[in-house]
Parts: sequence; C-alpha cells; structure tokens
Amino acid sequence: NPVFAAVVYSTSLLENSTVGTSVIGVSATDLDAGSNGQIVYSISKGNVGNAFRIDNAGVLWVNHSLNYEQVSLYSLEIAATDGGSVPRSGYTYLGISIDPVNEHSPTFSAGHYN
Repeated sequence: NPVFAAVVYSTSLLENSTVGTSVIGVSATDLDAGSNGQIVYSISKGNVGNAFRIDNAGVLWVNHSLNYEQVSLYSLEIAATDGGSVPRSGYTYLGISIDPVNEHSPTFSAGHYN
C-alpha cells in the first residue's frame, strides 16, 4: 500500500490566491517494483466547489476562486493509489485554512473634513 510521509498536513492560503497558485506538496511512497509502485494522487473527499486539483507529483493547486465568506476551512482527504492489477490506496488528510482579505476599502461621503 502507498504510505504518505505525514498522516496530516496543514497550511493556510489567502482568499485572493489566483487560480493556478501552488498550495502544498504531499508525498507517498510504495515499495512495490515497476508499475505496481507508481502512484497517482487524487482528492477523494472534501473538495467543496472543486476548489483544488492535485497533479501526479502530489502538488495541490488552486482550481477555482476562493471565498472566505463561503468556505473558510477545507478538510481534504488525499488518496495515493498504486498501479497494481488490484490497486491499493493510502490516505492522508489536509487542512487548508482560508485567510480573509479586506475586499472593501473604506469610503468617505465628503472630499474634505475639518
């Protein structure tokens, strides 16, 4: 079975992070030889709004715009699946805290005050 380097990962991200921003990398190993030891990563749970995607190197990316007011914490389950004829998977958990950004600058009704 693939085994992750950590059981739990965590990070934070600004809500104005652009699509395509790299978030964090996760890593799993499998002791099998050949294609049985090749690992494919996927997000198996918690990806509200398909906000993130993960590549074959285990790097998580922002996939859609984030909004702190809608989702302030993502709890993702990440799977690493090997290439065996009967695929086996290992899992880790990733918490991503979304940090708010001031979206509304203050406005003043008059141009000059005494």
